[in-house]
Amino acid sequence: AQRDAQQLKIPTLLVFAGDDHLVDADGSPAFFQSLTAGTGTLHRYDHLYHEIFNEVKADADRVFADLDHWLATQWRQLA
Repeated sequence: AQRDAQQLKIPTLLVFAGDDHLVDADGSPAFFQSLTAGTGTLHRYDHLYHEIFNEVKADADRVFADLDHWLATQWRQLA
């Protein structure tokens, strides 16, 4: 994926936990940097763990709000 990231031409949202102990949190920023400029959006949640959509309500609400905002932005660009 890292090697071929610049071939990705569709809007891409990367959301990830900064305090993940199961995967390397540095992989997503590296992938993001390899994307063609303007293709990706990156959200890092430094104090969250592996399952960012399954955190305590206040944190999960923030993650879902970022997702909702990104989806709405993509939808407006398509219209």
